[in-house]
This record gives sequence, structure tokens and C-alpha cells, in this order.
Amino acid sequence: MDEANRLYKDLVNDYNKIIRPLHDKKTSTMVNMSFSLISIKDFDEVTGKFSVIGSLHVTWHDNRMIWNQTEYGNINSMIFGQNDVWKPNLFLGNAFDDMSAIGEDFITVRYYNNGTAIWTPLDMIITSCSVDVTHFPFDQQTCAIHFISVGTLPEEIVMNSEIDHAIITRYIEHEIWQLNETTAFASIVASHVCYDHIGCFSNNAPFMNAFGYLPLSPDHINTSFHLYTQANPSNGQLLNPNGGAGSLRSTHFGLAHKTVFIIHGYHGTENNPWIPLMKDPLLKFDVNVIVVIWTRGAFDSYNQAVANTRVVGAVTANMVKLLHSAGGVSYNDVHIVGHSLGAHVAGYVGETVPIGRITGLDPAGPEFNTADQRVRLDPADAAFVDIIHTDGEIAPFYSCGHMRSVYYFIESIDTKCHFTSHPCDSQDDYKHSLSVPDVGVVV
Repeated sequence: MDEANRLYKDLVNDYNKIIRPLHDKKTSTMVNMSFSLISIKDFDEVTGKFSVIGSLHVTWHDNRMIWNQTEYGNINSMIFGQNDVWKPNLFLGNAFDDMSAIGEDFITVRYYNNGTAIWTPLDMIITSCSVDVTHFPFDQQTCAIHFISVGTLPEEIVMNSEIDHAIITRYIEHEIWQLNETTAFASIVASHVCYDHIGCFSNNAPFMNAFGYLPLSPDHINTSFHLYTQANPSNGQLLNPNGGAGSLRSTHFGLAHKTVFIIHGYHGTENNPWIPLMKDPLLKFDVNVIVVIWTRGAFDSYNQAVANTRVVGAVTANMVKLLHSAGGVSYNDVHIVGHSLGAHVAGYVGETVPIGRITGLDPAGPEFNTADQRVRLDPADAAFVDIIHTDGEIAPFYSCGHMRSVYYFIESIDTKCHFTSHPCDSQDDYKHSLSVPDVGVVV
């Protein structure tokens, strides 16, 4: 049998296109979208009828469509008719006439062997646009194209805009209308999701900083905990926050030892070079070092990653509780070091358990700076909270990079060059030497 035919039969065997990927009442299906504008066909300033040609780039992940390409002649992708597999049911929410589904029957869905699906429907899109002719004939018009998903509950499918603008690399200029700018965003209704072991999460106040995005499931984010000790300084051992006392006994975890968590930020991975540079000097103090990896959740869109930090924080809090109950670790002996979004993950842990110390390394600013203290890292999240800021703007220069905070902290762990500090009531007092003692405090 031809390898492609054999693969096709194996994939569609028992496949039900009605069942969405990750079909679980507690798990959302993540659908990423971008829109390419190809041309403006017509705009009627009397009726508001706005016609364009454009294409969508829609992606999602389906565990049922994963295969080992070496078993099928190294085939790494397969094409299916769009009506033969699951896909989101997309319609125009502001159609000028009758609503019709996006995508003609001949459009296909390409699946890759890792379960990633790509659907690129091309269509004539006719929407209804509000017309403002106040400044005719030099008027500017703002028209929206609103795609909606139907047939599912709001929390079952999370629609995400991959970028904040339309793609215009193939755009053909209109003879009358000039395209000024485009924006793209996902609008999500207030809702909530619930996950086993960690509870429920809402996007209602005060958790509105992620523009309505709800945290994705623990399975999607795939948070993992890698234990390093003096007995295993190089090869981390995986810890299971829901594994009970037995999961600790099979590792080199130091019972009742001080424990330091290291949490990366946006687009972080276990291969970040700074992680071993921080881990290794910490191990000299005979502590447990646990590196928290949440790469899949950190590589979603920024707003989605902001929402995902809440799940990472909840899962990490469960890990801390296990170390306390089964590992004899005092909450006060837990120190969490988080960079960027990881700093706010640490804050969520501190909201749940009374830990001893949190070090925030240049905590992420966007969507957090003006947020409620329950949403971001704040001084009440641990007995001692210290922050290293490095990329603040000073009229209008950024004196240091976002990553510089990491290396400042690494330098402070084990170095002959100590940081000397002076307690002062204010920056002005320091400038005028009003509260600077002769001898500083080494930290």
C-alpha cells in the first residue's frame, strides 16, 4: 500500500470531526488566526457595503493527528478536505447580507506530524461598515471585519490574534481608496475555566489585564519542575506536584533544605544560558534548586502568556505545598526567583502560600504596571520581596536591557565584588548625603 494512503487510513480511523481537539469540558482549544488583506474591491458610501478579498491563516493543535514520520516513508504533512476534519466554524459577525461560513468546499487543511493544523481559506468578504461623510470628499472611513466562531461555548474555543495588524504583503492598491492602517485583535467575552487540582480562573475584574484571555490548560502549558542538588548538579530530576511523598523519595531532594525556584519569562526555555549560570552558584550553598519550565505557555501570544502565568503560579504553588507537607521544607525557606513574566508567576505563588522570599528580576511591565495588586507581584506576596529593575526608560533612553537584571542577581550570589547599600528615606536625601552613613551595608 502506498505510504500516503496507509497514513491517511490510520489517521482517519475512528476520527470524529465533530469532536474538537482536546475535547474536555475543562480544556479550551486554542485557535490562532491572522488575516491577509489582498485587495479592496468596493466601498459603497451610501449603503456601507464594504467588499474585500482576503485570506485567513488559522492554526490549532490536534493530538489525534500526530504520527511518527519514519514509519510512513518520512511523510511529515498530509492534506485533508476542510469538511473531512475538525475546524472552527467561522462566520462573518458583521456580514452585509446573510451570514455564510468562511471557506469554500475545495479549501484544504494541512496537518503536520506534530499535530499542528494549518487552514488558509481565501474568500470574498462583504461586511457592513458605518459611514462618516463629514469631510467628503476627503473623508476617512474605519471598517471592521469581525470573524466569529459558532457552535461551541465561549470557553471551549479560545480565538487568538497572532499579530496586531493585517498582513498586507500581497495587498493590491485600490484606484480610489488608500489604505492608511490596520489593526487586529481578539475580543473575548467574560467567562471562566476550571482545571483539576488548581481550581477556576475568571477574566472578570481584577483579572482584566490580559484583554479577556483566559489561562490555557495545564496540559497545554506543560509546566515542568527540574530538581538540581549537589548530588545531581547537571541532570535535573522531574518532580510531580501531584505525585505525593513517593515522588520525592525517588529523587535527590534534600529534606528540610532551603529550596530555590527559578522561573523564566516570556519566550523562555530550558536552554536559556542564564539558567545554569544562576543554578550552579546557588548549589554551592547546598540548597534544592528547582527550575520551572513553562515554554509552551510562554510562546503563546503575549496577552495569552500573561493569562497563562496564573496557571503556572497555581501549579507551582501545589509544588511548594508538596515540598512542605512531604519534604519537610518550611514555607519560610522557600525562595522564588522569577524573571519578567516569571516574577508575576512568583507573585501568584505567594498569594497562595506564605513563602519566605521572592526576587523579581525586572518584572514584566506591559499589562501589569497599573494592574490591581492581586494581579501582579507586590510586597505582600512574601515575607521579603526584592526587585531588580534594569530597563526603565529615562528620557527617552533605556539604560539597561531586560535581561541585565538576571546577570545582576547572578553576580550577587557568589562574588568577591559585593554590592554596598545605604539605607535612605528618599532619593533626594541620598543625593544630598542627608541619610548616608559612613559605612554601607554589604548585600
